[in-house]
Amino acid sequence: MRFAAVAAFAAIPLQWFLVAQSPAGDIRLHQLAAVFLTAVIVLKYGLPRLERGVRGAQLFILANVYMLVLWVALNVFNGLALTQPIKQATFLATFIAVAALFFFAARDADNELIDTLRWTAAACVVVLIAAFGYSMLSNGVNPVDVIQRSIAAGDPNILQKELFRSSFAGFGFEAEEARGNLRHEVFGGLLFTMYVASWANARRPLVIPRHRNLYRASMVAASLMLLISLSRSILVAAAIWPLLSLIRALLTGRVSTRQQLAVVAGAVGVAVLALTGFLSVLWARFTEETDSYTTREDLIALALERIADNFWTGGIDTERTSSHNFVLDMWQRGGIFTGIPAVFIFLFISFLWLLLLLRVRTISDALFPLAAAMALPCVRLVTQGGGSLQIVEWVTLAFVLGVLAASREKARQSTAADQPVAAGPESPPPVPFSTSR
Repeated sequence: MRFAAVAAFAAIPLQWFLVAQSPAGDIRLHQLAAVFLTAVIVLKYGLPRLERGVRGAQLFILANVYMLVLWVALNVFNGLALTQPIKQATFLATFIAVAALFFFAARDADNELIDTLRWTAAACVVVLIAAFGYSMLSNGVNPVDVIQRSIAAGDPNILQKELFRSSFAGFGFEAEEARGNLRHEVFGGLLFTMYVASWANARRPLVIPRHRNLYRASMVAASLMLLISLSRSILVAAAIWPLLSLIRALLTGRVSTRQQLAVVAGAVGVAVLALTGFLSVLWARFTEETDSYTTREDLIALALERIADNFWTGGIDTERTSSHNFVLDMWQRGGIFTGIPAVFIFLFISFLWLLLLLRVRTISDALFPLAAAMALPCVRLVTQGGGSLQIVEWVTLAFVLGVLAASREKARQSTAADQPVAAGPESPPPVPFSTSR
């Protein structure tokens, strides 16, 4: 189980490798990894026990099921393909299974599993380096040359098009179809593994010096890979993590050794980026490339027009003209029938993050990565091309909800045993719209 979980999580970023084609759409490596992990979890814990990990989030799941059923019905009515709702249904199944994995790991203090999860980010870094190395060799891409030319010109487009888009070509994407935007989900998957590794290390801190050094090196390497991705949405989500850590330190007046090391590493990293010239490429990516901002404003305006014209039954295929907004795209696809549950799902995720943020001063070190992790699905809800949650966001939500469900159950068990639990560091926030008692 533990090695299957780490292997599957490390494979989730490998989204450009085509395995097979089917009437329901292309089957890619990351989808097989998700299905494999789901099957392993079901065999390990049994189907009836999986709901334990999502207690408190039943309405969230029901809203998704309701939305998916109506999405299928309305796509049939409007003559649209069923590929996307079918894919989302498989992601929902994986979400429930992965939430159970983290629930039982946290509730039962499964030390073997937690110890292995500490190496999730390291495994993902190795897998991504190997995958990109193979892709670049296959497509004749010289990464050092591309990065040097991008820095020399101060042009992030060179890096995006010649490094990532060229690497993705030939693995189920034709050269002209390979999307540099695929890197958002690729590096979002890497960021997810960093959250998991941080949580596991907070639960079971590494004590052997060489293991600690290897863990830190993998987190630094992962951070550098995120910077090279030039994915604005992923970098914004990642930047919220140290920002929350700083806010927490200011609110509590305590600065841990880990935070001190993070500050030193961050300062050294900024200095290196400035000296190499890569900082100017990052700056240009966020401040000078404003065409995408204008385009997305136009797409949101178009989405609002389409919703007004197709308010009840939708029927708009948003694949090429996505508003990059979960609610707006779902409303275009299925009208008010899928729009209303989409609003509920959006509010559930947003309120869950808000509740964690409000408790960022008091939650324990083990629960703090959850507050940081919620930035990823929240940012992607309003930046995701295609307007649907993808596997990276689903497993991130499963991670957060599974651990929170375990914390609530342990707190209830302590109370039932006449051991009052003060409203302190280990008290998890309530889940919004919870049906649990």
